[in-house]
Amino acid sequence: MTKKTTTSPKTLRASVPAARTLLKSRMLFMVDDLPSTLQGFSGLVTQKHPDWYVEIVQDPATAMRRLHAMSPGQLPALISVDLGLQPRPDATEIGLNLLREIHHEFGSARLAVHSALKVEPETLHDIVGMRASYIRLRDRQSEEVYASVLPWLADGYLFYSPTVAEQFSEILPQVPDPLDEDEWAVARLLAAGNMNYADVASAITEERFKQTNDPNYTIGSSRVQQIVGDIAEKLRNSGLMTASFEAGSTPNRYKPHIIAFYVKYHVKYRH
Repeated sequence: MTKKTTTSPKTLRASVPAARTLLKSRMLFMVDDLPSTLQGFSGLVTQKHPDWYVEIVQDPATAMRRLHAMSPGQLPALISVDLGLQPRPDATEIGLNLLREIHHEFGSARLAVHSALKVEPETLHDIVGMRASYIRLRDRQSEEVYASVLPWLADGYLFYSPTVAEQFSEILPQVPDPLDEDEWAVARLLAAGNMNYADVASAITEERFKQTNDPNYTIGSSRVQQIVGDIAEKLRNSGLMTASFEAGSTPNRYKPHIIAFYVKYHVKYRH
């Protein structure tokens, strides 16, 4: 938020009767350098959703301390970050870096951006890649919208204000998705950490069982190696990987190139 104010308390909570506080089980945790401008919105949230309460902190350091102090079961139902934080309220750098840090350390957290700033496509690309919604919180109407969709946001649905969504043509694919489900799964797991093909095979088998409850679905390390080769072939054919390999190259030669592809393009195709 960029509106000027003369009061800036460090931490605010929506004002609710003491007798009802214990009934509130879902937290909207907001990081905003001008918390007093959100008092009306906080009241709107508690009015629309009696089981919600709002906590607001002003700066990244306080936000991370507060989140680290919570146990996993206490984490907010939704974490919402203003991009324009002090000392650079007219730029996105500080808020975006905080969003990245929260996403890295609390990967399962539901995230949103509330900001009046209009961002560059590259910044929106990063925000979408973290599965964060983006609502331009500028007036009472946008506050009503944000408050109304809170339960949906907490359930993992993504919402974008119209002026944000109109930029999607600049970050979403203009060519068909080059990989199938198994190939994306293999690329994602290779990029996630130091996993060998047996580890990737076990992880995919476990994921698919959770999704389908089908005990007959298995994938082995030899199949993962084949998929790695298939990915490399598709990426070369589509011009997304220019590295060339001599005949008989092992799949391990492809891994760093596939990981680089995933890091660069997974938002574009799997936002």
